[in-house]
Amino acid sequence: MTYAYPPQNLDDLEPQDWPGYEGDWPNPQWPGGAKVCVSFVVHAEAGAESHETNGDAYPEAWLNETVFGRYGTLPHNAGTNSSSVYEYETCRGFWNVLDVFDRYSLPATLFVCGRSAEVFPTYITEAESRGWELVSENYRFLDYYSLDPSVELEHATKAIESISKASTKGTVPRSYYMSRPSPISESVAVEAWKNKGVELGYSNCAYGDDLPYYGLKNGILYVPMSLDCNDQKFISAPGFSSGVDFYDHISSAFDCLYKEGLEGSQKMMTGRRESLLTLRQVALHPRIISRPGRLAYLINLIEHIQKHEGVWIPTRSEIAEYVGSGLNSNSISVSASACVIRFVRRAQREGTLNDDRHWKKVHPRK
Repeated sequence: MTYAYPPQNLDDLEPQDWPGYEGDWPNPQWPGGAKVCVSFVVHAEAGAESHETNGDAYPEAWLNETVFGRYGTLPHNAGTNSSSVYEYETCRGFWNVLDVFDRYSLPATLFVCGRSAEVFPTYITEAESRGWELVSENYRFLDYYSLDPSVELEHATKAIESISKASTKGTVPRSYYMSRPSPISESVAVEAWKNKGVELGYSNCAYGDDLPYYGLKNGILYVPMSLDCNDQKFISAPGFSSGVDFYDHISSAFDCLYKEGLEGSQKMMTGRRESLLTLRQVALHPRIISRPGRLAYLINLIEHIQKHEGVWIPTRSEIAEYVGSGLNSNSISVSASACVIRFVRRAQREGTLNDDRHWKKVHPRK
């Protein structure tokens, strides 16, 4: 049964920040004077999708080669179609992606569902052996906006536990991402990490900037995501009809950002068009990108990026740690860290710049 959320109190929501930087872009000063920052995200979702073995009434209709919505309403007669696409991810796809990243010595961030870590703990062990970052993508690959909030909290907590258990190091993820969130997913994540006695380091659940920034209401550091440089567009319309489209779009995004970086504005490549010395994320789903006709163009893309000097390719936690490193123990200023500038401008507009209650969220020592 679908859960019906009561009307939300707008005062509890993170306000939309329409002016942003007001055209005065900060320079994050990426390490080594890098002109652009590119992060690679690999989604690990196999085993967490809708399936009768997980107690679900219908097979998974999201992000697989069987794009017909009808499969999501037929009781499991799509088992050898929809469900086996997810099986391909662990049997073949994930290994193909690992081989490519090994060949080019690239780091990545693994967005992994807790249930996926249970059914295929190799996700975790292989990622950790390469120094990849682990991020929780909640426990199941489901529409959480239709679940009771108590179930979502249970899942968020269970995801942390399952990922940590699968880790040979007992690693606890310090961040999360929700591709199919509920209206309260962010507060649920904060509560889940708090209940585990672990600080939530940052959130990937924002799309509103090209650079990391702090939320005004909650003080969470967002390392923003984007959706256009994402292999899901092989499945979602309008999208990529071939590997050529994938390569052309993302390499053009990189070229645009790199040119702007040469002209003095650094950016972060997170998967969509950014502005000023920014970050860009390239999101990959092994069950999708690892098909040979697509994988060849991922290889071409990586080779294109690596031909350029002055490109920083970190994990997303390394981005979060770097942009926050300008906050010293005694004071905070607009120039201390680029991720604080948008926070400061908004506080100035709202007349709360000198309100310690806001500053303590992003700078606890103050």
